[in-house]
Amino acid sequence: MRYQGSFTTKPGASPAGTDSIAEGIDGSFEGGYLLVFNADELAPPKLKTRGHIGTVAGPIDLYDWRESYFTNFGLDDLQWWGWVHHGGHNGAWVNSIEGNQGDIVD
Repeated sequence: MRYQGSFTTKPGASPAGTDSIAEGIDGSFEGGYLLVFNADELAPPKLKTRGHIGTVAGPIDLYDWRESYFTNFGLDDLQWWGWVHHGGHNGAWVNSIEGNQGDIVD
């Protein structure tokens, strides 16, 4: 699964926890993960299969997309994940299964 999008920071600790970050820094992100699972496909799916599916709320702003497309989940095996957050002149932060590096600060 591959994602890309944009973000605006909230005030608090920086992503790497090395400094503070102000509210309102705009940036972009890209990344994704490789998840292996067994399931039955919904026909038709609850959401579009191509393009932007809209804004979907979930607990703590997370959304489990699988229930919109599949039922009867089997083994879940998260094999890889990684994200790059680009904060312009405020820096960049990489968060991945292989470790984190960089930061976005004021």
